[in-house]
Amino acid sequence: MNSVVRSRSNSTDALMARIEPLRRIGADDGWIQRYAYGRFPVAGEARFSHDWWFPRYVPTFHLHQGTDIFAAQGTPVRAPFDGAIRMSNGAVGGIAVYVTRHDGTYAYMSHLSGWVEGLEDGQQVVTGDIVGYVGTTGNARGSSPHVHFELHPYGGNPTDPKPYLDQWLAEAELLAAELLGQHAERMATSARVRANAVLAASSGGGHDGFAAPDVARSPAVAWVGAAAPVGATALAERAVRDAARTIDWSIIAEPTDRAATPSGETAVAVALLTALSALRA
Repeated sequence: MNSVVRSRSNSTDALMARIEPLRRIGADDGWIQRYAYGRFPVAGEARFSHDWWFPRYVPTFHLHQGTDIFAAQGTPVRAPFDGAIRMSNGAVGGIAVYVTRHDGTYAYMSHLSGWVEGLEDGQQVVTGDIVGYVGTTGNARGSSPHVHFELHPYGGNPTDPKPYLDQWLAEAELLAAELLGQHAERMATSARVRANAVLAASSGGGHDGFAAPDVARSPAVAWVGAAAPVGATALAERAVRDAARTIDWSIIAEPTDRAATPSGETAVAVALLTALSALRA
């Protein structure tokens, strides 16, 4: 036990904070659970410590050969890598899942409350697939819900999984930021399409753009302004502002976050920030 150089306890708190903006802008919970957690095996609020080789007394004295990841009952448990499934249900591990890679490396996740519906032995899964749910089965009955996570490189003896879990969690935090950026790019594209529609509508259906009531929206002005980049950018900004004012921002925020819902110029500023790539284009 004393030979282990132990790292600090860890949690998904920072990851959850990075995932929240994805949820606020409409990302589906199922999609978030499948993709935003990277290779980390628990999709939700979770905590774990460096308990490798800690003493355990049930069913008999032994040293802990995994990491216990504590989470709420029923929190989804994910495949940490691509592989084949094997299910088991025993007195010690309770409901459990093995995910085995092509090189024989496997993860063992036990004390689950159940398997995901339709899961079968031999089934191929990919990283992020939900395979079960956090529970207290086996000799964990009566304890706090958690998943016992073991990692066996190349099918051999278990190795300390804590460094891997820390690394996967750090990767997931970066991944969440990248996914948010990709979603912002999609929003920028949507804003550009909407801005083009505003410009087209303001042109009078193909008539002379200068006859439009608001010449600042006119495609003709855009054509002239192309010679002066500042003028063209200002025109694009005007179109994005018009598009921003058509968005019902209140439906994006959760009911408890109404006070933080952007409105007026704040909403316009948010839209302009997400449309930066479109403006550069």
